[in-house]
Amino acid sequence: MSLIDNDLLSIQEARILLECAADSAEVLEGLPGTLVDDFLQHLREGLLPKAGEYAEEAFAESDYCSPEDEAGLTKWVLTDLLGEVSAQTPVQRIVRSSNGSAEVCLPKGVVVSLLPDWLSVPTMLSQLVMAVRSKSPVVFSASARVHETCAMVMGDVLKIAEFCHYPTEALGYLSIFCPEGEEWVCSQPCVRVVIDSREDGSDPRRFDAAGKDVYFATLGNNPVFVESTADLGACADEVVLGKSYCYGMLPGAEQSAVVERAVDTRFQEELRRRGCHFLSDEEAERLVSSLFMPDGRPYRELIG
Repeated sequence: MSLIDNDLLSIQEARILLECAADSAEVLEGLPGTLVDDFLQHLREGLLPKAGEYAEEAFAESDYCSPEDEAGLTKWVLTDLLGEVSAQTPVQRIVRSSNGSAEVCLPKGVVVSLLPDWLSVPTMLSQLVMAVRSKSPVVFSASARVHETCAMVMGDVLKIAEFCHYPTEALGYLSIFCPEGEEWVCSQPCVRVVIDSREDGSDPRRFDAAGKDVYFATLGNNPVFVESTADLGACADEVVLGKSYCYGMLPGAEQSAVVERAVDTRFQEELRRRGCHFLSDEEAERLVSSLFMPDGRPYRELIG
């Protein structure tokens, strides 16, 4: 009886994928914009008709989400989102704004993405089109619950990449899933960005995050519903201590509360006792004018 050391195999595959991704960075820098645009267009044409099939496969494998909802989101990624990404300023082009500042979009380097068990296909495709547009190598890893579905999608992506002469070395997928392989690939110094979309909020201490941008992309909009019979103090604690609140920082705008009218004032007081502040209309307008230009675009200097 032969024994297979999947831990070792996963690490070996991760090393090969990462070496290829790092080597492809220079190749990507020299790609003409027309080739990148052509690849994105062919991704839309080749994958959009299969959105329903991907959703059915993901549901059958993971038993998560609604196939109809996931198919709709995948179609949105391959139409609206892909169109918005394609319209963005290409990398390596200097753009001067009306206020005299200059900005240039540059690829940050190798990206590693840890995909979630739900909505894994639209998540992967949204990150893929952004990586392609920014000329960034990307390596994906999916857990065992959605591994085969993501592998099927990635296989179709690689066929389109070969047809469009896009470097396939820049598009990696860890085909042998093991936590040790993920840990190894995330810890390497050549990785510049790690996107962790897992619900467990994977502990960043499990890999070396030094010198990397690490994004936890699981929150989304999380409404809290407070009824008149609720323990208002406990609810306020849950909101303030919850991950979506983000310690009161601006990303905490993803946290919203729907409160029954009878306890609205009392619940606001509970939140204020815990250090929360409710913006007046004037304060909200001043904040918006500080963050956004009159045309709605954010001041890039404030993002970082």
